Amino acid sequence: MEHTDKWVIEISGERFLFTRMVNNTAVECYAPVSQAVAGIYAAAIVQGFQPPRCLNYLDKPVG
Repeated sequence: MEHTDKWVIEISGERFLFTRMVNNTAVECYAPVSQAVAGIYAAAIVQGFQPPRCLNYLDKPVG
């Protein structure tokens, strides 16, 4: 049997939910994220990486 791997992106309002499916079975679900973070997740996935686990916004300069 051939191993099939796919990603499902569900959109609910302004939140995006990523689920990794193997042979049509969900094996990994990620917490809902904003559109900005979803873009980073999608870019990582199409290049063969897992979505990053921890993204932090840059510190804003003081003043």
